[in-house]
Amino acid sequence: MAKAITYHLNGVERTSSSVDEMRSVVSQLTRPKASLITNPDGLKGYLDVHVLDDGTIEMELWEGSDDDWAVVDVEVATRVIETVMTDARDLPLRQKLESVTIQWLT
Repeated sequence: MAKAITYHLNGVERTSSSVDEMRSVVSQLTRPKASLITNPDGLKGYLDVHVLDDGTIEMELWEGSDDDWAVVDVEVATRVIETVMTDARDLPLRQKLESVTIQWLT
């Protein structure tokens, strides 16, 4: 069973435990200023994804006292959301994401 994610997209708050629904949500992150603000169950922090004016997608992962930034594409952002929802290991999210190629800035 996938973990639920409370998220804000276009100013609307929703909660979903459907991985397919969240894939569809992430696929909408293609236009400048689009943003996805999430508060996944089990994450002691948040995971936000924003599209900058030049089309670059920036991801912020704040967990505990760690604030990590990365540049991603829609495919990587989708894999991150899938991992958040399905990986039940008791590890920080950044460790769970070690198998995903991510261009971390911090």
